[in-house]
Amino acid sequence: MHTKNILEGTNKRLSYFRFPFNATGKDSASHFAMEKFLNENGYVLTPFIVESSDWLLNSLYLDALKKNDLERAKIIGESYVKYTLEVFDYFEKLSVKEFNRNIKHIYLCHDNELNADYFGKLIDKLKERKYSFISLEDALKDEVYKQKDYYIGPSGMSWFYRWKKDPAVQQEMLRNSPDPDKKLLKEYKELKSN
Repeated sequence: MHTKNILEGTNKRLSYFRFPFNATGKDSASHFAMEKFLNENGYVLTPFIVESSDWLLNSLYLDALKKNDLERAKIIGESYVKYTLEVFDYFEKLSVKEFNRNIKHIYLCHDNELNADYFGKLIDKLKERKYSFISLEDALKDEVYKQKDYYIGPSGMSWFYRWKKDPAVQQEMLRNSPDPDKKLLKEYKELKSN
């Protein structure tokens, strides 16, 4: 079933588009062709600032649940929340450094088992940090999202990096960003190699 069919009779329309894996084009020709198509058809390309590898950690989480290893699943879930908060911290600091204010962050997460079980806990922790939650439409009203996206390539990196014209600056920011727990990254590589 096409997504548009789901909306029939609701007086709603599809307005936002996110590229699979956030890869916005392998080269400038495909990037600009797709951008033109989206604009001509009334779609808003959906950027994001914060992403915390929930898809990667979800693979480990599902593996633990499949093996009925609830203690391991809990460790993975808690690690996800902790890591996501670290990523929010990182972008808060970058935001103040680059824009002298905390911009309206857009968080990319996926509909998966890990978020079904731990997203509520993450939201509670963010509320403790005085975060409030708004619609994507309202977040995109922040002037910061009108900046040029300079990145062309297969990486699905945050728009915070894409706004930097110099690839060396993009790479430095990426290197300085937090990574998930090294032990879990190793477990993920092992899981995928089996």
